[in-house]
Amino acid sequence: MRQRVIVPVRCYEEDINNEICYIEFDRLVLDLPLFNNNTLLITLLDDNEEHRLALKGIKFKFYEGENNSFIKKKKKDYPSFITDYIDYFLVIEIEFNHKKHAGDTFYADAYLARLGLLITITYGTSIVFLRGIVIEKDLLIGRTSFVQNSIDFAYRHAFTIKWPVLPGLKLIEVLNWLNDYKIKFYSSSKSPASRALNALSHIFNKDLSETDTAHLFWCMLGIEALFSKGSNGISDQIREKIKLVLGEPAEFKKKLTKLYGYRSRLIHGDIDFPAKFSIDHKNFEMEYWDYTAFATSLLLASIKGLIENNIDHFTFDYQWKKP
Repeated sequence: MRQRVIVPVRCYEEDINNEICYIEFDRLVLDLPLFNNNTLLITLLDDNEEHRLALKGIKFKFYEGENNSFIKKKKKDYPSFITDYIDYFLVIEIEFNHKKHAGDTFYADAYLARLGLLITITYGTSIVFLRGIVIEKDLLIGRTSFVQNSIDFAYRHAFTIKWPVLPGLKLIEVLNWLNDYKIKFYSSSKSPASRALNALSHIFNKDLSETDTAHLFWCMLGIEALFSKGSNGISDQIREKIKLVLGEPAEFKKKLTKLYGYRSRLIHGDIDFPAKFSIDHKNFEMEYWDYTAFATSLLLASIKGLIENNIDHFTFDYQWKKP
């Protein structure tokens, strides 16, 4: 049984205005179709932890522009499919091993969410999947969910203070790293690397209007999984260790100290914040998202550092220096 999933893609935010994001998104558009039916990718995206996979094959193709003839036809055939002001569309051809796996959008949503996480740790750009359509035998069977994240905030922050570096990686190297260290996107963590990745996955939302104040906590959890040991002096451990991995710009210590101070004050109720349904978010959000963007950039850069060095945890040695 086959499904065709057509998803509008929003790449980087225009106000980031950094050429690296454009180059990395173009690389993604060229790369992903080269991994059609790739065994490592199929295993990573599939929902089933057992040996019997639901996914038999998967293919990708990007279409540029809402006025593309293919997209225009789909919009005509399926009026609920909104394509206005979208620059790119991703078409995914899914083939299942059994008919029982078809008939709804569950697997399409799962594959898109995991694909979004894979793209995030691989390419040096942010990406959002807007609501798409799922088709079987030319019949519309449903809509996909939003796959949104706050990675664009992290890039904007990193480009502004020029740290940390968020490099683009090769997709095959990322897939091999995930496979070698048995890291799955659908199971509980079993190592510092998988704990960090699972923490990063929690910044992905299904609602574009959602303001998730748990983002900061998840990012800090992921950072601590990589750089802290025990429960004492966590902020000092992270401050000393993270500079060895990511470097140390002039504003590093001050910024990281403020980040942990803000986190502590927020946890212990020392910062005023709005009610869930309040419309007065401005003052809180400006400060909150600045720290969240910083924490996200640190977590993402650290995960990329693991992959670049082909390790699943960082090891640090303390040495005594003679006077």
